[in-house]
Amino acid sequence: MIKKLFCHSLLCLLTALLPAIAQAQIQDEVFQRPYLLSAGDRQCLRLNIDNLNFFQNNEFKGNVDKGYTLPGLWLQPRVSYQPLANLRLEAGVHLLYYSGAKHYPSGGYQGLPYWQDANESNGKGLHARPFFRAQLSGFDNKLNLVLGNLYGGANHRLIEPLYNPELNLSADPESGLQVLFNLPCFDLDAWIDWQNFIFRQDNQQEQFTLALSSRIKFKDSGWYIPVQLVAQHWGGEIQQGQYHGISSLLNAATGIGYNRTLNRPILKRFWANAHILCYKQLSGSHMPFENGYGLHATAGASLKGFCLQGGYLYANKFITLLGSPYFGTISADTENTLYPQSQMVYEKAEYTHSFGNVCSVGINVTLYHRLSGQGTDASGQTFTTRTSTSVLAGIYLRTSFSVLLARLSGKQQ
Repeated sequence: MIKKLFCHSLLCLLTALLPAIAQAQIQDEVFQRPYLLSAGDRQCLRLNIDNLNFFQNNEFKGNVDKGYTLPGLWLQPRVSYQPLANLRLEAGVHLLYYSGAKHYPSGGYQGLPYWQDANESNGKGLHARPFFRAQLSGFDNKLNLVLGNLYGGANHRLIEPLYNPELNLSADPESGLQVLFNLPCFDLDAWIDWQNFIFRQDNQQEQFTLALSSRIKFKDSGWYIPVQLVAQHWGGEIQQGQYHGISSLLNAATGIGYNRTLNRPILKRFWANAHILCYKQLSGSHMPFENGYGLHATAGASLKGFCLQGGYLYANKFITLLGSPYFGTISADTENTLYPQSQMVYEKAEYTHSFGNVCSVGINVTLYHRLSGQGTDASGQTFTTRTSTSVLAGIYLRTSFSVLLARLSGKQQ
């Protein structure tokens, strides 16, 4: 009852804020961060504070996933030094706190984690991970090489069937190698996120994600062709114990998109895209389907004060690796329950507003309508599902600023 009241109150607040002016989506305004280096910061030692406060409630219906609430924040204090105009070094810590959490599971977080052991704990109070990043730019900032912690999450611009926006709240910062390339007619984000490193005689497998997100853009027409790949690999040769075998999974998407900024009193921006989705089990036999496909289409508009978006998904044995279970065909609620063919329609309403370059706020209400279809349970029996509507509602406050500590002198380059 309280959760439903929260969703209703948030929807009323969203409606009340319509007279304000906001033109961007939450992904752009709240979750994404700029990455380009500034030549004016050469030899600058800075303290950077990045913070995201969030309260998100997932009222899930049906047997796809259980509902839950994420009340909390993460804080990322970092010290950065830019010895050259095209080189920046950063060190800090990523702190995650959930309201009411007394202890936290150990290990890395790739979303809201499961408890593996009742005695397993990473200490009390919060979840902490070190943060290190080295960034080298070239060709007038068109090419950037990043080692250590990456510009991840919403910065990758992955579509929802391939990446769950909730990971911007709950996942650890990605870490590994990243190449960013940006031209007027083409952009590329390619990265390796090394999620589990193993030592000799370790009892776990190494795990990493190899991914790519790119767009071929047709000058100033607004049209573009997206190409996105996400592959996950579990393997390793130096761990001890039973050999679990190599497992590799792939998600891919391509299609056509249109994005147009308009200088009109009410309609500020319009966008639409359609993607063909692909899933394949490249090696191993851990997943129930060897391959699958799907279709995902969205259209939306930024109006004077808010954004409205609608979407459609058709999935045929499509398994999402990093997306919400609602965009796949496997139940995260009931073990071994499958939906070989599923359809979903969803609507999203968002409000965003920035307070200078320091603070931005976002409010989101999303309705997921999972259409009736067929499913199979653990025994292989077929059952019929009814159309169900789930609600996701959240409010997000992002604060990010930098303080100049010193301008260090050094040898001129």
